[in-house]
Amino acid sequence: MKFLLTGEGDPVIETGPNAGQRRVHKGQINLLDQIVLDLTAKLTTQENATQLRERQTRIQVTIDAQSRSLRVIADRHVAAVAARMQTAQELAALESRLAEVSDLHSRFRLLEQQYRSDLDRLTMVSEVGSILGYFKVGTCVFCGAEPQHQHPDHGEQETTQLHAAVQAEVTKTSSLLADLLPTIADLRSQMEDLQARRGELLPRVVELNAEIAEAEQHLEPLRTHMEELLTARSAVERELELHSRIEELESRRSRLHGEGAVAQTRPTEHIPTRVLAEFDRVLRQTLDAWKVPAVEFAEYDQYAPEVRAGSRPRAGRGKGVRSVLHSAFTTSLARFSIDNDLPHPGFVVLDSPVVTYREPVGEDVDITSNVVDHFYRDMLSFPGQAVIIENGDPPTDVLSFASAYRFTGPGGDRPGFFPAAAPADR
Repeated sequence: MKFLLTGEGDPVIETGPNAGQRRVHKGQINLLDQIVLDLTAKLTTQENATQLRERQTRIQVTIDAQSRSLRVIADRHVAAVAARMQTAQELAALESRLAEVSDLHSRFRLLEQQYRSDLDRLTMVSEVGSILGYFKVGTCVFCGAEPQHQHPDHGEQETTQLHAAVQAEVTKTSSLLADLLPTIADLRSQMEDLQARRGELLPRVVELNAEIAEAEQHLEPLRTHMEELLTARSAVERELELHSRIEELESRRSRLHGEGAVAQTRPTEHIPTRVLAEFDRVLRQTLDAWKVPAVEFAEYDQYAPEVRAGSRPRAGRGKGVRSVLHSAFTTSLARFSIDNDLPHPGFVVLDSPVVTYREPVGEDVDITSNVVDHFYRDMLSFPGQAVIIENGDPPTDVLSFASAYRFTGPGGDRPGFFPAAAPADR
């Protein structure tokens, strides 16, 4: 039975402990069974370890693909943020320099206006002196004295000095203005360059902001999906850890059992509780599909070994229930083995599985022909080949899908298992 349910054979037991040691081992096995049941109750899915590992692999593949997409967009987002930061820093420095150059340009323009105003005033003074003759050397315009008759402190000296002072001031102011004009032109050129660069940076900042917003818009659902995938992977890992602990405990239980927890007359290794639970589920589904009454909670007792239904062993049931339980056990075992790719011949042979239902006298449940009909209809979906030998005919709707052969008995075309008539000379 262990080989059919798990694909693994039974160990060879050479020696066994005494009765006291077996009692200790049984106590340990019972404790391990309870722990296994507690851990099994914590499982949230019906998937076995192989199915969980396959789902874990699929989730990991999705996570890897999602990580690559997330990494590409995240790198693009980081690059855009870095570029925007660099552009913002350059723009801030440019704005500071532009403000400084603009201020200097304004100040120097005021200074240029001041120099030009000074030159205009000096020109006016020079022109007025020429008109009035203050700056001419010769006869004094005030007293008419000739130069040879004028004393040293006369107006000639004063007027000459005034003219020289005006000319000197004009020369100095013109020189300062000449030095100032290239500086103003250079500042104006710097302002134009800075304003042009600012005109380039402002659209670039807007472009980078749009790129960052688009990247963040794509990152949000990817991050949410990634969190869901990581949560699912963690859940699968927890399930696998529970399965690993269950398998470890069942392995320890198997070793205890192999060391002789029971008498040597039964050297069978323990069948994992998880595997038995899956087989019991298939058995109950089969009985439920056949509409068999009053046999709920059907299960296989590996210690008997026997099928139990409703807390009663199969041997304690009536003839009809024993027959249907036997047929259900054989069919369910084949279904379980075929569905899980375990060793099995691929066919079942059922001899008179429901004939006793025609005579319900003395049974412990009420039997009807409804069970017979559902039995045949369910066997149409059997994954292998089912050979059913029965006295009665299947329902009409089943005959159109099944191959039916009628045994005629001795003297007919198909005598079946009936013995042929003995020869006359015997």
